[in-house]
Amino acid sequence: MKLKENGMNNYLLDTDILINHLRKYQKIEAVIEDLDLPQNPKLYHISVITKIEVLSGKSMSDAKIKKEAKLLLAQFKLLQINSSVTELAGQLRREHRLTIADAIIAATAISKDLILLSCNTKHFKIISDLRLI
Repeated sequence: MKLKENGMNNYLLDTDILINHLRKYQKIEAVIEDLDLPQNPKLYHISVITKIEVLSGKSMSDAKIKKEAKLLLAQFKLLQINSSVTELAGQLRREHRLTIADAIIAATAISKDLILLSCNTKHFKIISDLRLI
């Protein structure tokens, strides 16, 4: 997956991308490397929900892993939940039976016109307004 070929698109990273990176999954390592964060830090975003999900994992009781997670999270622009995201998330959850976290992440991507980068496309592919990789 070559994200840079998409031009100067902006992306929202789903929680699974970051968790799998922290777990050192080979496939995700290549995706993270391809992001080229030092050259393009303003192109990549995470939802506050993603930050919560990453920091609430059982592995966060390990100080070394927690430090690595915080360093990783700090590389992305953190997007808060606003009223338009809240309303759209409610609609998406109702219409597509998503979890609250997935509905908020999808609504954030749609409302901010971001491409969602996720390994979990099964949950998101049913949302027609969502741009998904």
